Amino acid sequence: DVSALCRSAWLELEALPAAQGIAFSLKSRGSRTELRADEYWLKKAISQLLVNAAEACSARPERIVQVLIEARPSELSVEITDSGAGMDGEVLKRLFEPLFSTKMEAGRGFGLCAAKKIVCAHGGTISVRTALGSGTVVQVKLPFTTHPISS
Repeated sequence: DVSALCRSAWLELEALPAAQGIAFSLKSRGSRTELRADEYWLKKAISQLLVNAAEACSARPERIVQVLIEARPSELSVEITDSGAGMDGEVLKRLFEPLFSTKMEAGRGFGLCAAKKIVCAHGGTISVRTALGSGTVVQVKLPFTTHPISS
């Protein structure tokens, strides 16, 4: 159940300094939120996306992270929206590159690259919509026919 997985991932992240004071919401559209997938790895990917969303809005006056899970005919969409500062085109182009990070002191540049690899290993896609000053939306689409990946 992807809804329960997202909620569990957020509950584990709430203790992190970047998540303090963030208004978190989780909504589902459609009745089907279950996938045949590797729960451990999928949770790792979602957790990384949630950490990035929390860190993106940690210095903002309005600190919001929203997750919307939507069942579509052949796939499940998970959108993670943050109220952060957004990204420019140069950052967006390099976002999923290994070792690329905008966090000088904390980032290692592996999290988003790993999240993308996990999503792709499940037959899914990941896309990003962003603009400077208006936050970011990361959308993960996972097919209902996905199979668990092997470790």
